[in-house]
Amino acid sequence: LMAAEWPSLAGIQIDENAETSVERWLELTRSVRALRAELGLAAMKQIEEAYFEGDLGEGATIVANQAWIGELKQGRPKGKYLSVSCPGMDFHIPTAGLVDEAAESKRIGAQIEKTLVDLTKLESRLNNPSFVERAKPEVVEKERASVAELKEILAKLEERRRLFSV
Repeated sequence: LMAAEWPSLAGIQIDENAETSVERWLELTRSVRALRAELGLAAMKQIEEAYFEGDLGEGATIVANQAWIGELKQGRPKGKYLSVSCPGMDFHIPTAGLVDEAAESKRIGAQIEKTLVDLTKLESRLNNPSFVERAKPEVVEKERASVAELKEILAKLEERRRLFSV
């Protein structure tokens, strides 16, 4: 082995469709894992079921195994659930039995308060003509982008709070 030459990959043909499919399944898996993390679910603790809308093709088993989902079902669950969207796909995780709704509502309320404080600071800075005139244009644009991002986060938090309001 020490004296052998490296194998040549010149004769190997790459299946672009297969690579695209696998990359998509991995992206979907990362999205579901991120949703699990948002819910505070342990990374390697299997959840009983999750739902999806869209076409997973042959990747349903891969996504379910890699995202620690017992059963992946087509459609939407009944009752309360949280969702994550990816291009052409929506995943839904039912929250019943997985999340302490009162604690989650309290946590979301605290996040909303912090986000509102941050948003107010940024907006007051941007509403100050002195700051806008003196700051570099890229700094002002970065602040405006941050305001837009915080508004998006706030909208998602408000939606989630409505879900968990007890």
